[in-house]
Amino acid sequence: MKNESKEETIPCRICGEPTLMTGTKLCNNCWEIEKRLGSPSLSQEARLNFMRMLASPVLFKTIDEADTAFAVMNICDDLTPQARSCLKKAWPLIQDAKVLLKPNGIYAEAVRIAREDRESKASPSLSKEDWVEIYYALEYKLTSPAVDGDHEWEGHIEDIMEQIGPDGENMTQEQEGHAS
Repeated sequence: MKNESKEETIPCRICGEPTLMTGTKLCNNCWEIEKRLGSPSLSQEARLNFMRMLASPVLFKTIDEADTAFAVMNICDDLTPQARSCLKKAWPLIQDAKVLLKPNGIYAEAVRIAREDRESKASPSLSKEDWVEIYYALEYKLTSPAVDGDHEWEGHIEDIMEQIGPDGENMTQEQEGHAS
C-alpha cells in the first residue's frame, strides 16, 4: 500500500486502516485505545463502556452477520458432531459481543430471556439406580427383533450404553460435574 506521501503503509492489525507504524502494526487510534485499555487504573466497567463507545457500525454489522450465520447453521440437520460442538461454543461468544455493543436493545433482552429459560429447564437429576435401569433397558432393547441386524442402530445404542456405564457411574459423575 502507498499513501499520498509515497511512504509504505500496512493495514492496522486491529481495524485494517492503513498505518505507517510497521513495528506495532497499529494505526494511531488503535494504539491509543490499546494503551488506554491496558492501563491498570482503568476499571473493568470503564473498559467495557469505552469499548461500547468505540464500537463501529462495521463491527456491529460483522457480528450481526456472524450471528445470522450461526442461526442458519443451527437448523442444519447434517452438521458433524465437531461442527455442532464448535457452534455451541462460538455462538454464545458472538451473542455476548452483540449484547455488549447494544446492551439495551431488544436483541440483548431476547438473549437474556432465552438463557434464563434454558437454565430453568435444566434436565432433572437422575439417581445412579435410574441410570443403571436405563443401561439395562438399552441392553434388553439390543435383543429386540426391531434392532437385530440394524448395525447402525445397534452401534448407536451401544454408544449410549458405553456413555452410561453398566453401574451408571459415568452419568452420575457427569451430573455432579455440571452441578458444580
